Amino acid sequence: MALAESGIQSAVLVGSAPRKRSRSRRWALLGVLPFFAYISIFLLIPTGELIVGAFRTANGAFTLSNLADIFHAPYPQAFEFSLELSALSAVMGGMLGFLVANAVLHHGVPRFIRPAFVSFSGMAANFAGVPLGFAYIATLGTLGVVTTFLQHLGLNIYPSFSLQGLFGCALVYMYFQLPLMILLMIPVIEGLRTEWRESASNLGCKLLRILAVRGPAGRNAVAPWPDGAAVSGTPSPPTRPQRPWASRISSPSTSRTSSTATSPSIRRTRTHSRSR
Repeated sequence: MALAESGIQSAVLVGSAPRKRSRSRRWALLGVLPFFAYISIFLLIPTGELIVGAFRTANGAFTLSNLADIFHAPYPQAFEFSLELSALSAVMGGMLGFLVANAVLHHGVPRFIRPAFVSFSGMAANFAGVPLGFAYIATLGTLGVVTTFLQHLGLNIYPSFSLQGLFGCALVYMYFQLPLMILLMIPVIEGLRTEWRESASNLGCKLLRILAVRGPAGRNAVAPWPDGAAVSGTPSPPTRPQRPWASRISSPSTSRTSSTATSPSIRRTRTHSRSR
């Protein structure tokens, strides 16, 4: 009887476990509903309206003329300006960010410099959009604070400079692209071992040039090379110069053979001494 009762209780417990799991899943779905509602209202519905409106006229009829207008003015000029701005800001932000990150991680820099730069970069990388545009207009606009101050000093940056031009927009983009590149490059530079830098400098590299290649074992290897040297394929390790006294040292195998192999004259002297 006891065994039967225990079996019934275990069956009841096993049958109640899926019900608890289904209830927990329902509560989890209820917790995700606000997220899906937010995504639908601010992302999915506007995107769907844009896609549907691209193939409709003002009267609601289907048309492809809206797509054909992309190849007419002023849309090609806008695309060209966008590509030039993206390339210029990306190159400038990448180069300056790498140089600043390398300078921050230099050995002679005080310790408080790195956390200060990381904190500022984390804050500045998120400062974008309308607030960033208004900040630059209030600072470097036609009636901005810096523009008015320079005019009092006799320096007029307009009309040669404009925030609506290529370099003006690139300057605005650089405000958050430079800190973002600093945050991305600091972990990459920290991943380079100090032994790699020392080996590169010992091999004659004036500027640190490290080539990441795939080693024979599938691991990342580093091949430093001096200025003007050509590298092709997997680099071979540097050969050490042969010392003059290295050839005099015999290997263990040769030492054993030399100790065991004796000349006939030595054997004769040994037998003559024994007979005495």
